[in-house]
Amino acid sequence: MITQPSRIAAPLKCLFFTLAALLSLQGAIASERGCLIGESLLVGEGNEAVLSGNGEVVAYECDDGDETFDSICIRDFSTTPPTDERLDPDDPDFQTLHQLDISNDGQRLVYVYRRSSSNITIELYDRATGETSTLIAGDFRFPFPRISGNGEYVVFAYDSDELSQSDRRGEDIFRYEIATGNIEVASLANDEAFGDETVNDDFFDISDDGNIVVFQSEATNLVAGDTNDSEDVFYRDMAAGNTRRAGLSTAGQELYYGAIFPKVSGDGSSITFEAADEAAGSFDEYHLVAYSVATGNVSRLARTTDGNDDVGPTLTRTGKQLEQSADGRFTFFESKLDNLVTGGGDVGISDDFGEIDLFVYDRDNGSTRGLSFASIAPQSCMPVYLAADVDTNSAGDKIVYSLWLNEDEGNGTVLYLATLPDTEPPRVSLNTTPSKVDVFSILQLIGGQIDDVAASERAEYRVNGGAWQSWPFKSQSPEFRAIYQEDFPLTGQRAGRYEFCARAYDARGNVGYDCEYVDVADVLPVADSIIVQCLHEPVWPKPGETVTVTATAFAFDPSGGRVLLDHFTDSEDGSEARTDRRKSVDNLEIWVNDRSQPAAASASTASSFTHSFTADGDWMTYGCRIRDDDETAFSGWKQFGIGDYPFNRAIPIQKTNFPENAIDIVFIADKFDYTSAQDPNFSDDIYRLLKYGLWNHTDFLKDQDRYNIWLARDMGVADRGMLFGFKTCPHQLPTSEFAPNLPNSNKKIEDLWLRYYLFSDTAAIVHRREFRDCAPAGRNVYSVDFEKAKVEFEDSDITTVRHETAHRPFQLADEYCCDGGYHQADELPNLYEERDDCEADVAALGRVPSDCREFIEDNLFSTDWYISDPPTNDIAGSGYRINANDKRRIDWFYRQCEAGRC
Repeated sequence: MITQPSRIAAPLKCLFFTLAALLSLQGAIASERGCLIGESLLVGEGNEAVLSGNGEVVAYECDDGDETFDSICIRDFSTTPPTDERLDPDDPDFQTLHQLDISNDGQRLVYVYRRSSSNITIELYDRATGETSTLIAGDFRFPFPRISGNGEYVVFAYDSDELSQSDRRGEDIFRYEIATGNIEVASLANDEAFGDETVNDDFFDISDDGNIVVFQSEATNLVAGDTNDSEDVFYRDMAAGNTRRAGLSTAGQELYYGAIFPKVSGDGSSITFEAADEAAGSFDEYHLVAYSVATGNVSRLARTTDGNDDVGPTLTRTGKQLEQSADGRFTFFESKLDNLVTGGGDVGISDDFGEIDLFVYDRDNGSTRGLSFASIAPQSCMPVYLAADVDTNSAGDKIVYSLWLNEDEGNGTVLYLATLPDTEPPRVSLNTTPSKVDVFSILQLIGGQIDDVAASERAEYRVNGGAWQSWPFKSQSPEFRAIYQEDFPLTGQRAGRYEFCARAYDARGNVGYDCEYVDVADVLPVADSIIVQCLHEPVWPKPGETVTVTATAFAFDPSGGRVLLDHFTDSEDGSEARTDRRKSVDNLEIWVNDRSQPAAASASTASSFTHSFTADGDWMTYGCRIRDDDETAFSGWKQFGIGDYPFNRAIPIQKTNFPENAIDIVFIADKFDYTSAQDPNFSDDIYRLLKYGLWNHTDFLKDQDRYNIWLARDMGVADRGMLFGFKTCPHQLPTSEFAPNLPNSNKKIEDLWLRYYLFSDTAAIVHRREFRDCAPAGRNVYSVDFEKAKVEFEDSDITTVRHETAHRPFQLADEYCCDGGYHQADELPNLYEERDDCEADVAALGRVPSDCREFIEDNLFSTDWYISDPPTNDIAGSGYRINANDKRRIDWFYRQCEAGRC
C-alpha cells in the first residue's frame, strides 16, 4: 500500500566537507585519465551520478565509510571552491540510498530510501531549506523516481492494484505533485483505461514542466492498431489527457520490433528513442529516432557516413546512456559502429554488446561527433561510461561520466564533470596541386586555418584508408594555418586514383576532416628490358659532407630472378665465370630535391653515372632515371636523413613511401661488432648490403620503390645460441641497457624498440662475428653476417640478406634439400599442410604433381609440409630465384602494402 506522509523529517544528517578527501583521491588516480574529450573536473568516487540542468550541481552515490556506496554526495560547482554536501542516514534500520535524480536548478533531489525490502520510501531533499521529507511510502520494487526540471513533479513506477484498479501484475507510471501530494496515473489510454500489460519500470521520463510523461510498455490497448506484440514508446499529455504512441517508423507505421529507451527533451518538444531495424532485419540492430510532439513526424538521427545504415544498425542497445538536451538539439548515445563520424572509428570501450564509443548528434546541422579520444587519437586512458543526464540549460555542453577504478571487481568508479568541445570543428580543406601527378610532380596538400591547436596535439594524414600518420616535418603551432605543405613520396604508388585524407583536432577535441582524390601516373624502376639501380653514399651523411649518388643501368630479363653482378655461372658443371649484366643506355639522370629538372645527366651512352653534392638540412631526396630507345625506368624518390635527424630515432636512408604502403626494414648495428650506429664501418657495410645484396637482384630491385630502408640509432645484439640441444636465435633488439649476451640470460624488455621502431616490418641486426644467421620463429627480426658473406670482388654477391629477408617479413620457409623447415611459415599461400592440397594447386603455378615435395623437420617441431617449387634453387634456399610459389606469397604481401596494410 502506498502512503503519503505530511513532510515528515527523515532521519538523515546533512554534512558539509572540504576538498581534502577529494584531493587525496585525485592524487591516487592521477595516472588514470578519462577518454572523454573536453575539459574535465574531478567530482569524486561513486556511482549513479546525476547532473542538474544548469550544469552546476552533481549528485551521486558515495562511500558511507564502510567501502560501500550508500550515502549521497552533492557537489556544487557554482561556488569557488565547489561546495560539498553529504546525506548520511542516522537510522539503525537504514540499508541504502539510491535511484536519485535532481532538478534543473540543482536545489531539489529525489531518491529512494531503503530500510528493508518491504520498507521503501521516495524521499526529497531541498537544498534551499536543508529539509528532507518522505514523499511516498509503499512496497515498491524499483520505483526509479524522476523529478521534473522545475522541481515540482516526480514520476515513479509502482505495482499497485489499489492505485491502478487492476488485478494484473506489473508496474504503472504515476506522477506525484510535490506541492499538493496529488497522484495521477500517466500510463493510461485515451479512454482512461489502464494498460493490459506492464510498463518497463526503468525507462520513463518527464519534461521540465511535468506535463509530458514518456514511458515504455508492452500494453496493446493504449492506442488503436497496436498489433506488433512488442514494447513500444508512448507519451501522455497530462494536461490534455491524451496518450500517443511515439514509437513509429519514419513512415508513421508501427515498428515490427517496437521501440525502447525513451527520453523527452526538457521543453517537451522531442522524444528520442531506439527503434529496431525498420525492415525487421534483426532484433539487436537499432536506430536512433526522434519523434516531434508538435507534428507527429518521425526522423532518423545519426546516419552513417557511408549511407549503408538503411537496414544496418546505428547503435546497440544503450539503455540509460541515451540522453537529450533541454531543447532537443543534442542527443547523446553510445554505439559500436566506426562509420558514424568522418575519420573516426578507433573505438576501444567494451561492453556486453562489443566495442562501443560515445557520440553526440546535433539536430541543428545533422552532424555526429565522437566524444571519446579513442575515436580520434588513441590515448592511454581508462574507459568512459556515460553516467548521467547532460546539462539541459547550457546547450548540452556538459556531461557527467565515470571511469572504472577496479574493472575486475565491477565496482568503484571515479566521476568527472566535462565541458564538451564547441560544436564547430576546425576547418581542414585539402587542395592538391596539381590534381593529376606523376613521380616528377610536386604535390602539395594545404589545409585551412585551425585556430585552437595546442602544441601537444597532432594533425594526421592517411592514404587510401591506411593507418593514420602524424604530419611529418612540420611542427604544430597555435595558429597552424597550413597543416602540410611538402612533397608527398608518390613513387611507390602504382598508377591509379588515390585518396589523401587529413584530419586535425583542436585543444578541446573538435575534429576537422577532409579528403582529396589524386590521379597518380607511375614510372617504375623497371621497363621491358632495362632496370635501374640507384644508391648514395655515405648512407647517413653529416651536414656539409659530400654525398655521391650512383645510377647504374642493367639489362632486365623478365623470365626469372637474376643476380645482376656475380662471379658465378649458370652452367651445370659449376665452373666459375664472371657475368656482368650492366647495360649502356641512351641517357642516365640523377635528380636531387628539385622535381622540375635533373641535377645531372650523362653526356652519352653509358651503363653507370655518378653525381656528388653537399648534404644540407635535415633530409634530402634523390632519384635515378634511365632511358633507352622508347623505354624509361625511374628508381623512385629516395629520402635520406642527415646528421642529427630530428624527427625520430629511425634514420631513413632510402625512404620511398608511407610506412603503411611500404615494407620497412630497420638495420641495427650489433653492439659487439660496431662502436655505435655512427660507426663508419657500419655505414659502409649497409651500403654494400644494399648494393651487392638486395639491389643486385632483379626480383628485389624491380620493386625497390616498395621498400623503406632505415638505420636505428640504438644498437642490438645478434647471436646464435643453444636451447636443449637445439639452435636458437636469441637476438636482442634495442633496449635501454643490455644484459649479458648469454643464452637464456634475463634481458631487459626491448623498450627502445617498442617505443621508437614498432612501425617497421622487419629488424635486421648486422654483425661481423662468424656464426650462422637466423630468423627466429614468431619474431620479425633476422641477423646478417656481413663479414662471412663478403668477398673481395667489387661485384660480390651477398646472398644472406636476401635469404633472411625472404623469411622476414615474407615468412617464406627454408628450402634446403635435406633438412628444410628450419623456418615454418603458414601453409598458405606458399606452403601446403597436405600433399593433396599441393597437387591440387600445382597447375596454377606451372608445375606438375610430381613437383610436390615434403619438408622434413628435424628440430624442435615435427610438422611436415609440402611445397611445389624445386629445391635449393630458390630465394629461401640458395638465395637466387623467386620461384612461382614464393612469388605468389611475396606478391600477396605487396598487395597488402598497396592497400595501406604494410
